[in-house]
Amino acid sequence: ETKHSIQVSLRGRQAWFSRRPVYAIALAALLALCLGSVLFPARAVPEITNLGPTTNQAGRRRYLTRACVHFSRELVLDDGFSRMTKAELHGALQWHLTELRRVSAAVRLGDDELRIRQGADYRSAEHNA
Repeated sequence: ETKHSIQVSLRGRQAWFSRRPVYAIALAALLALCLGSVLFPARAVPEITNLGPTTNQAGRRRYLTRACVHFSRELVLDDGFSRMTKAELHGALQWHLTELRRVSAAVRLGDDELRIRQGADYRSAEHNA
């Protein structure tokens, strides 16, 4: 009887987060979340795997745009700010423009070389509206 009363007293003083029903509920919630995360996005796996490379190339497109603006400014002003000759500026601008066209086409249409499997034009009907 004393042992039982001690166990009851200890169980009453036990913190809520260390009780067995709390663990059972947490385990059930975790299992439900795991099943939901597997079943729900299974239809969107191509979009999910495509998200990283698309975001990367979109950031690269922003950099290339700024570089083209910089090199164009240098060609027009010719003030020596970048310490490049006109031939070097022209070559750099041509390379950056070519890359910008390639990256923009990849983001819009997809490109296996840049690991974008599906472009934005085919992925989203709202994008084309």
